[in-house]
Amino acid sequence: MINLDEGKNIVFVADVHLRAGDTKGEKDVLGFLEKVKHLEVGELFILGDFFHLWINEPHFIKKSYQGILDKFTDLHRCGIRITYMVGNRDFLIANHYNPISDIKVYDAPQLYRLGNRTLYISHGDELCSLDRHYQIYKAFIRSPFMRLIVRLIPGRATMAIANLISKVSKRCLEKKSQASVEVPIEEINKLLTQGIDVVIHGHCHRSYKLEPEIGGSKRQVWCIGDWSKGVRFLFYDAKNKTFGLR
Repeated sequence: MINLDEGKNIVFVADVHLRAGDTKGEKDVLGFLEKVKHLEVGELFILGDFFHLWINEPHFIKKSYQGILDKFTDLHRCGIRITYMVGNRDFLIANHYNPISDIKVYDAPQLYRLGNRTLYISHGDELCSLDRHYQIYKAFIRSPFMRLIVRLIPGRATMAIANLISKVSKRCLEKKSQASVEVPIEEINKLLTQGIDVVIHGHCHRSYKLEPEIGGSKRQVWCIGDWSKGVRFLFYDAKNKTFGLR
């Protein structure tokens, strides 16, 4: 379990889905990161799908996202630690940053200790157990075989395949029931009965807070929400020891 400093503010953000070439989107992201810089934040958690598409092709990265990556470096130099938990759109970013770089990258949920509370932090897609087609797709696309294929084929081919998958995924999403893309309460209860005090995730593209009571103790579940209607993030206020959506 990883310890967090409860004496410092923390920002959590997910599902920005910044697209390559989106000038306004990039401006919004840079503005948000600059805001983080002035919130007396000790840590920034990016919970996946920050980028709508990520491929490890140098020209694509430099052209599309270099300004954002430079801002990450700026935050790191200001003493803000950045933890990136990959999503379903940007999981290949784990191959871009090595373990000793400015950003700590995880491709699985992690447990943290914040004071006397245990936090479960993740992108959230692993919790959507009713979305069986997605879970099969996820297992395939992240398999060692597919990772090898991505490394071997040219960047342009990877881009074409990724765009095709994105279009197919969008069509499939439109046909899915709302229940299949939500986190079942059974999945939440599994975590909370294992001693988790706070669950923080994204992926579902809507923001909400739950406060279930387990064993006489009130727990918290936070779904951060996406940026389709503007900047959205979860803020841990170190002074009051509270979480809140902004």
